[in-house]
Amino acid sequence: MKENSICITARGYAMKPIPMFNDLNAGVGNVNDYLASPKSRKFMGKQDFLTVTALGRALEGFDYDGEKTGIYMSVGQIPFEKDILIDIARLSYYGNKFSMKQFVNNAVSTLNPLLTFRCLPNMPVYHASVNFGIKGPSYVTHPDIGEFYQCLERAINDLEKGKILTALVGGCVDVNNFLAKRRITENINIDLLLTDVAAFIVLELAESAIKNTHKIYYTLEETDFSYTSDCETTYSESFNDITYNVYMGPASLALFLNHNLPVVNHYGTSKFGYVFQSRWKGHIEDDK
Repeated sequence: MKENSICITARGYAMKPIPMFNDLNAGVGNVNDYLASPKSRKFMGKQDFLTVTALGRALEGFDYDGEKTGIYMSVGQIPFEKDILIDIARLSYYGNKFSMKQFVNNAVSTLNPLLTFRCLPNMPVYHASVNFGIKGPSYVTHPDIGEFYQCLERAINDLEKGKILTALVGGCVDVNNFLAKRRITENINIDLLLTDVAAFIVLELAESAIKNTHKIYYTLEETDFSYTSDCETTYSESFNDITYNVYMGPASLALFLNHNLPVVNHYGTSKFGYVFQSRWKGHIEDDK
């Protein structure tokens, strides 16, 4: 193994068990186990709960320097329930037309201010950073697996340039709500099983992992992603040449790497123009 190889030395996830991944059965867990202050819970939504739990599981018993650790995360579709949207729309009309004045003066004031914190795509990273003392660089993308590869690329660059020693790379998605379901079924596939999930992989250079006696689960053999302006690009995603009938948004690769496998080949395209692929070599046999 080369000293500059990119290694996965910890991982974690949070989701309800699903039939096709029977071995990933830890469930959603209890976020209170990982909160520095339980009072912060009122500012959190489902994506935040899942993110903090998944990262907490990944970092249990793992030694890291918060000053030299970066977090890179892709957050899924913005969650919103139908009844709230209907109220906003109803209060934003003057006659038969949308009115910005009505929206500002009437609709916005009816919303619970805490709702803002629960919907913003950058909030999962904020809660993760605060609760686990992450003080290195942060990078957030939105809303799908193609954008996750942006995070992966940024994390690898920062590791190779010596900006950080540890990279926390993850994704989360809250899909079981009105707005996210509408976006996904319109743009991707109406027949997919929709799963609320967050997952993380912890990356280090092999030299650092060996020095710190961290267990190595996978090494990255190759990765590539590119953007195409072709408006006909559709969502497709395969792991080891198998297409699963489930949508895991930007968390899919990190979740799949929570399996113990000899190799993981991931490739596909996103609705938003990304073409991506990566190959990971598993090291589960090294423990025997």
